Amino acid sequence: MTKATAPATSGRTNSRMLRALPLLIASVFMTSLASPSNATTTPAPTADPTVSGKVTNLKGKLLAEATCLYFWAKDVSAPLGWADSNDCVFIDERGTFEDQLPVGDYKVEVEATNVVRGMFVGGADVTKATTISVPAKGLKGLALKVNTMATVSGKVVDLKGQEIINANCVNFWSQSPSSPTTWTKPLDCAEMDFDGSFTAYVLPGKYKIEVLADNVALHVFVGGDNTLANASVVNVPAEGLSKLLYKMPVQPEFGGKIVGSDGLGMVKPDALYIWGPDAKAASGWSLTGDVWDIDKRGNFHSYLIPGPYKLEFAYGTPSVRKFFGGSSVQTATVFTMPANGMTGAVIGLGLTQPPATPTSVQTATADKAVSVAWSHTNIPGAMSYAIVTATPGGATCMTTALQCTVSGLKNGTTYNLSLAFVGDGGTAVSSLGTFTPNVPVFTATPDTRLVNIGATVTLAISNAGSNGRIAIAGKPGILAQVVSANPLGYATATIKIVAAGVTTVTLKSGKLATTATMFVPIAKWATSAKRGKATALSVAAAPAGAAVVFTFTDGSKLSGIATAKNAFAGSLTFTKAGTYTGTVTVNGISYGTSTIVVS
Repeated sequence: MTKATAPATSGRTNSRMLRALPLLIASVFMTSLASPSNATTTPAPTADPTVSGKVTNLKGKLLAEATCLYFWAKDVSAPLGWADSNDCVFIDERGTFEDQLPVGDYKVEVEATNVVRGMFVGGADVTKATTISVPAKGLKGLALKVNTMATVSGKVVDLKGQEIINANCVNFWSQSPSSPTTWTKPLDCAEMDFDGSFTAYVLPGKYKIEVLADNVALHVFVGGDNTLANASVVNVPAEGLSKLLYKMPVQPEFGGKIVGSDGLGMVKPDALYIWGPDAKAASGWSLTGDVWDIDKRGNFHSYLIPGPYKLEFAYGTPSVRKFFGGSSVQTATVFTMPANGMTGAVIGLGLTQPPATPTSVQTATADKAVSVAWSHTNIPGAMSYAIVTATPGGATCMTTALQCTVSGLKNGTTYNLSLAFVGDGGTAVSSLGTFTPNVPVFTATPDTRLVNIGATVTLAISNAGSNGRIAIAGKPGILAQVVSANPLGYATATIKIVAAGVTTVTLKSGKLATTATMFVPIAKWATSAKRGKATALSVAAAPAGAAVVFTFTDGSKLSGIATAKNAFAGSLTFTKAGTYTGTVTVNGISYGTSTIVVS
């Protein structure tokens, strides 16, 4: 199925050159012996008859990248009665050919990309092929037709429709005629272009398709669970298939740099070996088959299926190999590849001490997940990566950044979380406490809800979405602003109250929205009253349940609780004439002073 190699590499040579060579040698030899006085004219040998024509498939169409014809001469002494000439008769881009052949009978073998190796004109082998007789006058306009394979063309992309990385080729595994459950790997792999496009030539029948690319795991097949046993069966008819589109699961990207304990000085490894879990191996681990180059600056780039691995590095010639974090595969540190991949990893080798513990740790529960963020003060170049682990279950996430999310948890289940910084010189582990994942709710909690005009209030915002922009506004009493959440969806905002009353603060982050309510109470009382008669006193915009107290200089007092309508109302009777100064407090905070003249 791959493109045919140049015929010169097969050991066959051009017939016209071989036949001309003895004549040329004889001519030179005779010329050197002859003297000018007795030179005689040697008759020119009779040329072999010319055979020319065109080769196509059975439908008269040109072959794909046709290269050679081989004329097998009848030879009763040969095992099959026909002898391979070993002479390649070239076929041009129009399918035409021309050669000189001795008179006799021949069978014609055809070599082209879409022709099965050893296919003859008129048959699948020399014994079944059509016999072509070359007379003394030759043959011209000969029309040779050969059975060709079906053409299968299409494109391979990832599950998101994007190009796969370093597309290599596709293998068409054929079904065994004697056993429907047996599939045979082909000798040739059909090449893919850089964008995943391919053209293959196969015999009509049933196939399973294996894809080879840098970010596609070994032995991954189209369909099913992407294994050979459960892959989709492709039925290729004689007329072939075109415009196929296959989507493959790809491996996340894993890349980074190798550094020493000072972040710079060390002999960089030449290659990275990756070990994966293997229950059948004595150590429980085996090489995945992937070996990745490391450049002179220590940079490496690879692709891995999410899961646990151990890393081994090779140095120099002869190769010296060193496991990361241990002296053997059993003692090496386990590296967990996250589902979203990881780039920018800093792998610290030759370290003498573990990384420093993390600082300023923040956590956030989410739907079936817990996220953790931190600031670290590591020894320069010493940190290789961080792992967050949730127990029970052992779910992990791994990163070289400052944030990591452990997913795949159960809502309502309480987990213990730990954060470990892993380096070749050791591991620093911190316990983060217990967390219970749940569907997150976007909230904004003010540090106080009862304020005076001119006061500032801090809002603690959570679950706003990772790095989300949060728009804050409110009527009647705050100025609009925008703040940004951190990777865990946390943010803080300071708002200033500029009007009395009930202010509803509205926060929006993408499609999320929440509110927070602020209260600046408003007291209402008369400036004059009649002794012996009730005087109305009230407070509006007070939080429900708040304690409201009116106190006057004559010792008179009115108190009560604000209702669900954020109001309090009552009355007070003064028994003596005079001028009285009063104050009103709500939950102990003063909200005004006034004087009542009683007559």
